[in-house]
Amino acid sequence: MIRPYRVTDKEHLLKIFNLNTPKCFDKKEICDFEEYLTQNPETYLTVERDNNIVGGTGYYINKMINKVKLLGFFLTQNMCEKVWGDNL
Repeated sequence: MIRPYRVTDKEHLLKIFNLNTPKCFDKKEICDFEEYLTQNPETYLTVERDNNIVGGTGYYINKMINKVKLLGFFLTQNMCEKVWGDNL
């Protein structure tokens, strides 16, 4: 299930983000991610499976040029290995 981000998701998402470094993200990006969650919670989505947070994604709306940009999508490693991850 993909649902709107809740502040209570933050610690879970930070842990998953860290598990995806350095393979997918640089360790330096964690501060940017945490800042994004704090400043733009309404544009972030949490991914759940069996009532457990397994990943997330966000988007950025640039109103000046009328475009939306999808930000990094990430999952726990065990979800990436499942077909479910391929179908997102």
